[in-house]
Amino acid sequence: MRNSIYLVVIPVVVGLLGLAPWMFGILNPDRQLQFTLTGLVDVSPLTALRLDVENHGKYPEKNVHIILDSKVWIPPSERAIEDQITVQTKIPFTAKRDGDRLLVLLGDLRPKESVSVGIASPHISVSAYDAVRAPLGIAVKSDESVAEYESRAGFLTKYSFGIGSFLSLCLMLFGIVGITRMFAQLHKAKAPMPNDFVKNSSQRDEISDK
Repeated sequence: MRNSIYLVVIPVVVGLLGLAPWMFGILNPDRQLQFTLTGLVDVSPLTALRLDVENHGKYPEKNVHIILDSKVWIPPSERAIEDQITVQTKIPFTAKRDGDRLLVLLGDLRPKESVSVGIASPHISVSAYDAVRAPLGIAVKSDESVAEYESRAGFLTKYSFGIGSFLSLCLMLFGIVGITRMFAQLHKAKAPMPNDFVKNSSQRDEISDK
């Protein structure tokens, strides 16, 4: 019975160990630039938003910049950019026009480094986004990467299948161990005890002598 338990448990344990590099790669990727829209206030005639940008990867992201295209940024004229938009952040930045787009240049982000950027203007209109979809017309890029949009429930949404599979394997392992232990106990309960065996043998010998 013990050997049968090992035959069931060992392959499951090996399978769980095989998932470990995959889980580690998810939690610690080489490159993963992400941004989140964490605040949006629309008080006519001003619209203000806040973007959090974070480098979750192992390597620096160079020349990180926020892009607001014509779906979001609608400037009235060719006036100076300072007269049309207000940007607040704790790091040095440059805001400039690039055709019909607005660029906010943030410089480099080191691994695990993040920055929050507040943008306010009467010429911004944000729409078509929810807890999963990125805001239409807003993007974040670097020289190496295009940032992924991460919602507040983004980790569970993105990796729900992998997390569910891992938990299912763990539950299956515990279930198999519990079932095999139950059968082992039943088998042990049905097995004759040594004293009973000796007693039964003695009774058979007495009957034979008679």
